[in-house]
Amino acid sequence: MRETSREPLSGEPPCAYSGRRPQGFALSPARSERPVGAFLADSCVLEHASVAAFMQLERELRAYGAPDELLLRLRVAARDEVRHARATRALARRSSAPARRRTASSRKSCGSSTKTRSSCSSERRRRESPWSCSPDSKR
Repeated sequence: MRETSREPLSGEPPCAYSGRRPQGFALSPARSERPVGAFLADSCVLEHASVAAFMQLERELRAYGAPDELLLRLRVAARDEVRHARATRALARRSSAPARRRTASSRKSCGSSTKTRSSCSSERRRRESPWSCSPDSKR
């Protein structure tokens, strides 16, 4: 990826911020002299929010008695979003993106059920370091 323009981006990119977010999640767009880096920093936060959204959906559907196969697919989708978050964090780091702090609501995403607890271990570790989308983050 290479930056082709230093013109500030205006408005929201089409489809970049669409989709289900955890209840109470709010994104304050990053501001940077490097628009690509700011976009990637925002994308990293949104990818982390996607993990939480899939986990929240799994809890809700489990409460309604959803089939195990569907719940498994939601866990697989959450793991896929973890890969996306790592990739966007790496790209943001290369673009010298500004550090992003996730909102409190985006950090409190794991439930207390036994099955959910094991799938939340990486999310819990991220909670301990709210700067998980910073360019200097090693996780």
